[in-house]
Amino acid sequence: MNIYIGYDPLHPEPHAACKNSLFRNMTSPHFFKIVRLSQDDLRNSGIYYREDDDLASTPFSLTRFLVPALNGFSSWALYCDADFIFLKDIETLLEMRDHTKAVQVVQHPSYELNGLEKMDGQQNYNYPKKNWSSLMLFNCEHEACRELTPEVVNSLPPASLHQFEWCDEHEVGNLPLKWNWLVSYYSSSVTPHALHFTDGGPWLDNYQDVPYADIWKEYAE
Repeated sequence: MNIYIGYDPLHPEPHAACKNSLFRNMTSPHFFKIVRLSQDDLRNSGIYYREDDDLASTPFSLTRFLVPALNGFSSWALYCDADFIFLKDIETLLEMRDHTKAVQVVQHPSYELNGLEKMDGQQNYNYPKKNWSSLMLFNCEHEACRELTPEVVNSLPPASLHQFEWCDEHEVGNLPLKWNWLVSYYSSSVTPHALHFTDGGPWLDNYQDVPYADIWKEYAE
């Protein structure tokens, strides 16, 4: 099974730490292949050609929706942002696959942002279904996923992609909150299975002391 991780050439450390966390917690690593989702590579291959999105905070903001096409519209594939650290075996998540759904995500409730900026000065926007698309388990063979051709991904408005307007509402399945644990937003009452440093993490100077920073640094070594 392919696992696609977003990649930012300006900050390669999160991608490496995320990949390391996946493999260190896997019981069957030979079943998985990690794919670096690089916008530069996708542009060079001609698959991604839309103009840069001024509102996008990362190069993989929209390329993530190419995963079903990159996977040949077959089998299942997992996508996650680079700023994830996995603490449990990813096979536990994959056991929750629902073949009646086009995609499964953690359906975060609406929440108040910690600030108007994140990461290294990026504007922090609030919008419906925020962070739902930061971790997606794609059923690439599903009819709705087959609609995510490169032509569609290169033309649909960003909001339509991130708010899953490309499929019916009932085709978006739910995953437990602990698999997309928003650092600095959720309490410690639940043990997270995957940490998401959505506002920024220890690879940035201003985020050295965020919660779970020591765990991120452990996997980054």
